[in-house]
Amino acid sequence: MSIKITYKDIDPTAKSDSTVTTTNKQSFVNLNELKEDEGVRVNKYATLEDNYWILDESFLEFPDVIGNNKMGYVSSSMSDEDGDFSTPVVLTRTFTQNHTSVGVTFEFSQYGDYCPLLNIKWYRDSELLADEDYTANSNICFCQKNVRIFNKMVITFYKTSIPRRYIRIQKIDDGIIRTFNETELKNILITEDIVEDSSSLPINTLKFELSNQTSTDYIFQRSQPFEVKYNENLLGLYYISNAVRKSKKEFEIEAVDYIGLLDKTYFVGGIYNNSSVETILNSLFADEKITYTISQSLRAKTLSGYLPYTTKREALKQIAFAICGIVDSSRDDTIRIYELSDVVESEIDESKVFVGGHIETGDKITGVSVVEHNYVTTQNTVELFNGSISGNTVIVFDEPIHSLTISNGTIVGSGANYAIINGNGVVTLSGKTYQDMQRVIEKNNPLITSLDIPNVKSFNNYTLVTSLNSQEVVNNVYDACIKNISINADFILSTEKVGDEVSILTEFEGEKEGRLVSLDMKLKNSNIVAKGVIVSGGADI
Repeated sequence: MSIKITYKDIDPTAKSDSTVTTTNKQSFVNLNELKEDEGVRVNKYATLEDNYWILDESFLEFPDVIGNNKMGYVSSSMSDEDGDFSTPVVLTRTFTQNHTSVGVTFEFSQYGDYCPLLNIKWYRDSELLADEDYTANSNICFCQKNVRIFNKMVITFYKTSIPRRYIRIQKIDDGIIRTFNETELKNILITEDIVEDSSSLPINTLKFELSNQTSTDYIFQRSQPFEVKYNENLLGLYYISNAVRKSKKEFEIEAVDYIGLLDKTYFVGGIYNNSSVETILNSLFADEKITYTISQSLRAKTLSGYLPYTTKREALKQIAFAICGIVDSSRDDTIRIYELSDVVESEIDESKVFVGGHIETGDKITGVSVVEHNYVTTQNTVELFNGSISGNTVIVFDEPIHSLTISNGTIVGSGANYAIINGNGVVTLSGKTYQDMQRVIEKNNPLITSLDIPNVKSFNNYTLVTSLNSQEVVNNVYDACIKNISINADFILSTEKVGDEVSILTEFEGEKEGRLVSLDMKLKNSNIVAKGVIVSGGADI
């Protein structure tokens, strides 16, 4: 049994913010390839470098047209018979913003040659912050240097490990990837949650304590990723939200899943009319560095209605609620959007369950109501902005707007929730409003008595619910809300995950079946002990 947390101690934005320049490169080189997260894996193309073209038929003929064949960086200069460059090769990386990292990792050619001697200078504008020489003995070289708030880097390569070779670089990372094991980790806790009707979108979290067993310093920066594995099985991908240094070698780390990151970024939203779910999601995830998957049945749906200018987490919740789907990233390196299944995925038997669990019965739901929305254009004109500007300015609206007009300026771009305007002086922006024509859709519990206190749960502000999907939505939230039994149990986790339909053997009510909606998992070397919540019940409870 083993626990492993892999930490990308890398500035998550530096690479995409960088611009690489050099006068020493082959004509086919595209320096933007050094900005790619996954790096480049170059084919074994035959060249006339010394002892490079091995006649074992593994080398390919160099293409006449590069096309989509990624080559990474290849210098135009070749080293001499001693592996030295008569004029050192220089790469300059400039950044539009300031960055901080613990050093730089270079990935040279995977075919064995690398640069054994190089120098790096870090700058903040014209100020030299650090100047260090480095030696390498493999194709992956980490040049350690804790440098804060830099925006320029000058890298000088002096040699190649094999004479008469070009320098080949496949990848540059501002930092290093580290792996921590059970000797360095303690008090590891992972929480996973879902809400069956997606009326809220929980954030999964990771917490642990780290004892640094090396002399290496760490710079824990927000949004850097942790990959958690247990016996090589992925338990999730998490991103730093908080780090506390308790001593020179002791840290307390808190991290969130990608849904937590989506709570920090914004989506422009808009008015939708039979728009495909996939089109809306592609727009939402366009600037994100994580992929999403969606089940075929949900992908085929269309949506109408309105999304305000809001966080991407909130927008994703609105979409999931409207299509009756679940959004989750548990045990995965992607966001999954799918429909729940009522098929029992796992049986938690008495050999796995600890004593001391309990069962709670909540208030009986007598019905649910969902507000249906219909946004209709009006001729009501409102003033959206009146003030002095210089250059481009972004104006965000509190409500959806159409038919924008502007005086003493230009509308550069716009949507239902925003406008980018340009002007030099006092500018007035106006537009026309929409009216939200609302209707309430209800579903009542047929199994109520005169003794039952009315308890209707309402869902009002889900603005992608229209006449096209309101009946499906109200049925979905009703099925979730009538489950008023919560089974709380501690058990040894096997393959169970939130969202699964499971059966569990309870101490005093025998076998119960329900939806696993919450897990608090403590990771230990021998096993994973989970505190789970399973919801069950029906209209007659």
